[in-house]
Amino acid sequence: MLISPIGASSPQPRPATETANAVPATAPAAVVDNKEVERAVKAANRVLESSASGIEFSVDRSSGKTVVRITDKQTRQVIRQIPSVEMLEIARAIDRLQGTLLDQVG
Repeated sequence: MLISPIGASSPQPRPATETANAVPATAPAAVVDNKEVERAVKAANRVLESSASGIEFSVDRSSGKTVVRITDKQTRQVIRQIPSVEMLEIARAIDRLQGTLLDQVG
C-alpha cells in the first residue's frame, strides 16, 4: 500500500492489485448463521486466552451486534468495550421505537 506524506500535492496511484481485488459497493451482504458466528467467537476467545492482551469477543443477544472488550487480565475490569454499553442501549431503544412506529402505522 502506498501512503502519501502529509502535504503531498497529488495522491499516489494505487497498485492494480489493490483496485482489482476491491469489493464493489453493491455486493450483496453475506448471510451468516448465528451458530457459525458463535463458533467463530469461541474460537477467537480460545486463541486469545493464552495471550496477555485481555481481548474478548462476544455477541450481544438482544441486538446481535459483535462486542469486543479489552480487559485487565488480573482484575477482569473492562478497560474498553466496542460498541460501548451506551451505544448498545441506543440500538435497543431505536429497535423498540421502530417497532412502536410500525405498530401505529399498521
